[in-house]
Amino acid sequence: MPTFKDILTKNLQRILREKKLSQVELAQKVGLSYQTINAIIKGRKGLTSDTLSKLAEALEVEESELIAIPKQAPERVELSKEQWEKLIQQTSNVSCVPPDVERVLARMPEKSRENLFHTLRRIKHDPKN
Repeated sequence: MPTFKDILTKNLQRILREKKLSQVELAQKVGLSYQTINAIIKGRKGLTSDTLSKLAEALEVEESELIAIPKQAPERVELSKEQWEKLIQQTSNVSCVPPDVERVLARMPEKSRENLFHTLRRIKHDPKN
């Protein structure tokens, strides 16, 4: 579970990128030194609720956006025909999954994994299909 500082730093970095704003510019808007802003963004310095409010105002976002756990879209895994064939070959005749295949499967959304295993079972029982 990410810590408060982890969440805050990731959100600050993301918002600065989105707004094309430097740490120096943010420091000027907030009225703090560059060193203080840098330490907050690097997670080396905590902040008060007053500073959180000033950061939100300077960045023109709600305070909640600075401390919200970012929603992550599931990573889309694209496989070539050869990779699919290798995956089918590696998983159809063994009881354990090789590490490289396991990494691909771990990144797939659960529904996609279920569909894949359903297809693999079908192919295993009826290879012509």
